[in-house]
Amino acid sequence: MLSQTYRDLLVQSMQRVLKALECQNLVNAVRPGSWDAIVPMQAAYATAAVLVVNSADDQGWLRDLVIRLRTDIPTRPEFTAVLAEIDRAAPVRTAADPFEEVLLDGERPFVNRRPLRAHLLNLTNLGGSAVLMVDGAPRTGKTFSFYLINHVAPTKGFIVSKFKMARLPRPDELASEILGRLGVERALPAIGSESAERWAEKLADIVARAIEEKKSLRLFVFDEFPDAPLPEGTASFIVRLATYADEELRPHLRVVLMRFGGALPPELDDVVLRDEALPFTTTDMVALVMQIAKARTWSVTEATVRQKIDDYHQAPRTLNERFKFLRGLLQQLTAAGGAG
Repeated sequence: MLSQTYRDLLVQSMQRVLKALECQNLVNAVRPGSWDAIVPMQAAYATAAVLVVNSADDQGWLRDLVIRLRTDIPTRPEFTAVLAEIDRAAPVRTAADPFEEVLLDGERPFVNRRPLRAHLLNLTNLGGSAVLMVDGAPRTGKTFSFYLINHVAPTKGFIVSKFKMARLPRPDELASEILGRLGVERALPAIGSESAERWAEKLADIVARAIEEKKSLRLFVFDEFPDAPLPEGTASFIVRLATYADEELRPHLRVVLMRFGGALPPELDDVVLRDEALPFTTTDMVALVMQIAKARTWSVTEATVRQKIDDYHQAPRTLNERFKFLRGLLQQLTAAGGAG
């Protein structure tokens, strides 16, 4: 992630040398359709520039944007300075294939989850499945799945949006939030004499048309479903949108459902991908550390790493404790220059 100082420098420089329409055209040349997907209608240019830089950084194409700026406007040293900072701050990748990466943005270790990696490769393939359901016992890392999704999907051109269901949004609230993420405005009808389910499906139809008009690649993650029942119609709205992803919106939309308790129609239930989050083992932890060690040319041995991990597990540990231990171990090894 680029520091705020350099983000501000980039935003100011873009506004200084490009008019709003020029900036829009350049951004769309780097990432087709991204301007409309990121910038709300009627947004001021200053706001648009901030949104574009932040989104490009979050989605992994900021370097491409700055290279294009430097190429088109070689007389501005600011773009060369920003590019140098991006390269300096970039983490050392541990795998050429992003789907095999074990150290995500923010130096966040991501252990094992081989089936999830395979499912995401399928999901982000335009000819693959359109819906993924992630389930698993409590405290097995289901919510952590988002970090891998957010790492790999942008490399396939998808813009990832996460929607937290714990606040129990009504169908119209959820539809409005999705439209806001799409950067479009649509009038949403209030519920009439029809059932909540039928009303929710009408709202999903409006959202689907907006997605089709945008023609950008979108991946929606619905997460943090509560134990309490959702408001009437919310589950129907999500199911309708997932059905669209599998049918008319297949070229534009993918849907991930984390611990979704609703029923799917048989024709969709038969084709969705299903992943079950399982606890990772100490062997998985050793493999992760050694993959990072190899990428960073550390001298620490596998026997030393295994001993440290085994010693830590002399007492029972929660998932969060094990995650924090891994981060701490990696920080220790980094500080020691990779020596055990």
